[in-house]
Amino acid sequence: HPASPQENGAHARMHRTLKRGAIHPARECAFADAGTIRFQQRRLFLTNALDTYYVGVEEIDDGIWSIYFSTVLLARFDERDGIIRE
Repeated sequence: HPASPQENGAHARMHRTLKRGAIHPARECAFADAGTIRFQQRRLFLTNALDTYYVGVEEIDDGIWSIYFSTVLLARFDERDGIIRE
């Protein structure tokens, strides 16, 4: 029967696994003041639309960081050259 997880356990587990893999909270948070964040002694401009909101950063590779607003990936930041990429 549709909408019966107790009868569709494998299907419900598949959704739980997909959700766990797709939604990963950022490990560190920064406050976007005037659209910028301070990250490792640098001031990075993101967007004025994020003024007064928190964004998250997560290191995904050596020196490469993902910048998130909630669960939405905004950009990647390479700390070696200081460039924010979409």
